[in-house]
Amino acid sequence: MRAGTPLAELESLLAQNGQMLAFEPPHFGATATVGGMVAAGLSGPRRATSGAVRDFMLGAKILDGAARCCRSAVAS
Repeated sequence: MRAGTPLAELESLLAQNGQMLAFEPPHFGATATVGGMVAAGLSGPRRATSGAVRDFMLGAKILDGAARCCRSAVAS
């Protein structure tokens, strides 16, 4: 998934495969995105039992404020 992917699209794809996000991110309109969910860190009411959105991030490639590419990698 890319940062601009609509959150509804991700949840629809997961539902088609009998899956769901462990946390419950709030939707602030039809334009809510995966990147916005991660950036805001809003994980919803299941956070207490499932964990926060940041707990499920396996790796990311981002640009910082100085346009430098930064990468977080999965530990092996």
